[in-house]
Order: sequence, then C-alpha cells, then structure tokens
Amino acid sequence: LMVRDPSYGFWPSAEAVKTTGPPASVNPTDDPDGTMHISFMREGQAHFFRENKNAGLILVITGLVRSNYEEPRSYIRLKGFLLSANAETLAHRVVYAGNMLSEEDLIDLPIEEITARLMNEGGYDEANVNIQPETEIPFMVVFDKLPDGIAEYRIDATGTQPAR
Repeated sequence: LMVRDPSYGFWPSAEAVKTTGPPASVNPTDDPDGTMHISFMREGQAHFFRENKNAGLILVITGLVRSNYEEPRSYIRLKGFLLSANAETLAHRVVYAGNMLSEEDLIDLPIEEITARLMNEGGYDEANVNIQPETEIPFMVVFDKLPDGIAEYRIDATGTQPAR
C-alpha cells in the first residue's frame, strides 16, 4: 500500500513494506542482529504531520512490525530514514517498537521527551518484550527539523533479541 501525502508529496519506499512468511527458526550465526524474520505489515502503515509546540512541524510514521520467528523475541529496534529522490539519506532516527504517543503528546511534549519515550527498549507496558511468534506490535518514528527534498521514507528492522 503506497500512500501519497498530497500536502507534502512523498511516498513510503517499496522497502518500507515487506511481506510476511511462515515462522522460521534461524541459526544465530546466520542472523546476528535478529532481523531476518522481522517484517512490516501493509495495513496500519501511515504517515502524518503535526505542529509540535516546541519543535515546529514534525513527521510521524506509524505501522505494525511482525515477528516471524518460531521462538519469542524481545526489543525490536527500528531505524527510519528520510530519503531524497535519488535515495540519499537526508535524516534517520532509531526507535524501539511498542512505543506509541498520543496526539496530545505529539503536539505538547518537547522533542527530547518524544525521542526518549520512543527509545524505551521494552516498549510501552512491555509491548516489546517476549513477543510471541506471528505477533504484530505497533511502532512510531518521529522526525523533527525536516530536511528539504524528502521524496520517500524507509523503515528497517535493525535488531531483536531472543526472549529470556
């Protein structure tokens, strides 16, 4: 699902949405970051802008990330990229899945507090801990200081850990 934002004119990149597969068991040496079987769901993916009282215009990207491992996983870490038309990285942010902010928080909180909340590795209410196979959890990436020339965005899984 590619959604163009008519007020801003950019698209999520094709890599931002991956298909799912059956749960898989993986040799840790073949998958050192624990990302081989993490995917993004087409439904639920969205981006929107808000005027933050402290940081000005912010871009918020939300979606669902899914663990396709046979074993429970924890601490899904994601990296969001803003890309130019020729795929140059203009900005990036690292967040942990399972952290969602309210509309009020996106508008009122200082960007440092927003960033800190999105970096809670366990997720809100431990949503990013002991994720069962074939389970989806929400994510949110917030960008401030938006650069000129944004053409698309991409979200990558950059790490998970086996659940303890």
